[in-house]
Amino acid sequence: MDEHRAEAAALADIGDELRRSRQGQDLLWKWQRGRCAICGGGGHQWAPDFGAGPDFVVDHDHHTALVRGWLCRSCNIGEARSDRGDAAKYRDRPPAVMLGVAVRYEHPWYGLVEPQETNAEWFARTVTSQPPP
Repeated sequence: MDEHRAEAAALADIGDELRRSRQGQDLLWKWQRGRCAICGGGGHQWAPDFGAGPDFVVDHDHHTALVRGWLCRSCNIGEARSDRGDAAKYRDRPPAVMLGVAVRYEHPWYGLVEPQETNAEWFARTVTSQPPP
């Protein structure tokens, strides 16, 4: 766990934002041990050249454009439609917040997505469970 936190802290020193995003996503995948952040399902092996496989997606906050964690496709679809239970807990404190990873989401076709609020504002709001502006 400490090694993952050290890696998360080192992300801030990477000047290339795309590289930082990819390394942050890789770190989250390792920290989540190849499991969905909501249901815990998974066990798929990480292959850097191919991503997490077709059963997993990088989830992100659509308002901030920041990565939250890895989800199975089923939970990713359900998370957007639920304000209760595990999906709500996940949104209140996603793996990225727990580990201290603040990286922008890389859209597969369009590249890095632009945020609507700063990383500091996002972390402060998320930790205190405030709604987006």
